[in-house]
Amino acid sequence: MQQCWTLNVRGFGKLEEAQLRLAPLMLLVGENNTGKSYLMTLLWGMFAHGHSVFPKQTPTSKEYKACLQLFCEQPGVISKDLEEALIAWLNALLARQKNNLVREILSFDSAEIAHLSISEYVRKTPFELRWKTPEEKEIQADVMPFRILPSALEITGQPLVQRSSVEQYFIVRFICLHFIFGGLVGTRPVYFPAARSGFMLTYPSLVSSVMQAWGGGKVKTRFSLPVIDFLQNLATARPDKDSNRFKSVITFLEEHLLKGRIVQANVSNLNSYQYIAQNTKQALPYHVVSSLVGELSPILILLRARITFNALIIEEPEAHLHPKLQRLFMQAIVRLVNLGVPVWCTTHSETVFQQINNLIKLSEHPNQAALMNEFGYDPEDILPLHEVNAFECVTNDKGKTVVQSLQRSSEGFAVPTFNNELIALATETMALMQND
Repeated sequence: MQQCWTLNVRGFGKLEEAQLRLAPLMLLVGENNTGKSYLMTLLWGMFAHGHSVFPKQTPTSKEYKACLQLFCEQPGVISKDLEEALIAWLNALLARQKNNLVREILSFDSAEIAHLSISEYVRKTPFELRWKTPEEKEIQADVMPFRILPSALEITGQPLVQRSSVEQYFIVRFICLHFIFGGLVGTRPVYFPAARSGFMLTYPSLVSSVMQAWGGGKVKTRFSLPVIDFLQNLATARPDKDSNRFKSVITFLEEHLLKGRIVQANVSNLNSYQYIAQNTKQALPYHVVSSLVGELSPILILLRARITFNALIIEEPEAHLHPKLQRLFMQAIVRLVNLGVPVWCTTHSETVFQQINNLIKLSEHPNQAALMNEFGYDPEDILPLHEVNAFECVTNDKGKTVVQSLQRSSEGFAVPTFNNELIALATETMALMQND
């Protein structure tokens, strides 16, 4: 992640207040019905639909004018004052459009949110703007190409100050979106909802309506936009056979968890999938396979697919997995993080947290090499502490949820919602044993 910022939320459903600091790996924990999925849906929406808060016409707001003036005065770099101006502009737009944004994301016409903003923006490397003068034969008058580099944006054509107001707005908007959300503008996280095995069984019968809803139709749907996006990806994904940077992770998941592979039963307008177990040739439909296969299949399908995404959001990665497989799945997730893919999870599993804590401790352990050899870890399993943030959804005395950051240490994260219940269970067990 080149950039990092904090998502600030107040008055959103049961969520009274939340400050969610982004990190390559992020874990969100809490009791049931405390707003974890709600918050992750909103985070997905910020990346996938944050662009919708920008006006279609050239704005006249003071926030936009401040950005434009600074761009014209400092054409080659995004300075600290320009960075602050871009964030102020986005926050002003969010203040005006926040309710429309959450209604669109949730597919819920009366949804409301009291406050939505970002803060504490930090970038790993400075972001440079390069204006390139093209040869006449290389560019048409109505084309303004962009070339996105790791720490720079190359813009072909006249400098900003020499362009029309419409062109100026187009460029400034593009830069703002790229600077804050990163990656190619238009990409989005992939959201893996809970109950994935159920979706694998039923998604063909759901897709026709959600396709129309996604395309701007008036069909009412009870699915939020990230779930619609998930269903669309399942329905239309095509394997990337030529080059796949996730090949090693896919192989790990197939060999150690799935014990088999997923095959596309046909290549029609609507995909159909089947499962082939190791050392067999028979393809099995999803209504006869285990829930393990149903839960993991969507992740494998979309990792293998020819689609572009900038993060993965996974609800309850532990679902239907034995603790042994939970540990292996988190190992695979850490490998994805080390490949440069942010992964953000909700979880109810103490096993998930303990496995992450073990990989954190391994990263700085004085006997790292010996322990890696003893327990079968590879270099891609090591997880630096600064790459992880964890949060707990806590219910206050008003019945509302406050999201609290879990403190990091060299031991990883202590999770009160788990530890308190484990202590209560142990106390009860000891009392029962004493009365035998």
